[in-house]
Amino acid sequence: MRFLYLFRIQLRQVFSLRLCLAMLLFPLLHLASVAGDWDPHRGSACYYFSLSVGSGVAYLTFYILPVLPFAMSLSQEWESHAVPYWVVRGGTARYTVSKLLASAISGFLVIGLGSLLLVLCSRMAAPAFWNPGDAPEQYEQLFLTGNQFLGWLLLITHYALSGALVAMVGMFASIVFRSSYAAAAAPICGVFLLSRLLSDVVRDVNSIFWPFTWVTAIHLAETPWQTIAEKLVLVLVLGAVVCLSGVSCMKRRVRRA
Repeated sequence: MRFLYLFRIQLRQVFSLRLCLAMLLFPLLHLASVAGDWDPHRGSACYYFSLSVGSGVAYLTFYILPVLPFAMSLSQEWESHAVPYWVVRGGTARYTVSKLLASAISGFLVIGLGSLLLVLCSRMAAPAFWNPGDAPEQYEQLFLTGNQFLGWLLLITHYALSGALVAMVGMFASIVFRSSYAAAAAPICGVFLLSRLLSDVVRDVNSIFWPFTWVTAIHLAETPWQTIAEKLVLVLVLGAVVCLSGVSCMKRRVRRA
């Protein structure tokens, strides 16, 4: 019960003006990134969605934007000395896990609803799906067979799961370093560091074990359902690791506070 109480409090903080601004900023930045190439007679909404996700703006919208609405809240609570109060009321583990899960929900909504807005805006000036190759290869089968709604649902959910993972990593960095800057920089720095460390181990950049497929890229699988299932399992496993590590780090932080 104490965990649910803490979790409800965190969720109240998640649904804020900052979350709405982040969701609106996502489609604006992506539309701006493809504005120079926009031609409704040459490409579809799916084509421009994929094009924008593969552009340089994705480093901002996928690695930093999911962190901004909520994952920085912990560093603010450290500064206001509110962390010991919540730890006493709910326990270190419950407080930490509630923070991390709320952060995951925030990141999921930023990318998920932001992507939905991007698709709807693109759809106003271009068809939803036009030519083979418009959609990512992993989900193109659904679009080609006429299941556009299901294709969009799985594609957006895939990227929304990336937002959840990024936001959790940002919150974890706040636990370790007690810094808003560390929370914002940790996801992208972590991916680049892991890709460097694993470059001699993971040879296939389309593998689910390649760090960039955890966020902006999509790993290859036999079917769309296998792709989304593997992504979900990956996020759950990494999320569990982050939660366990976060609780351990928070306990050390609280003892030293």
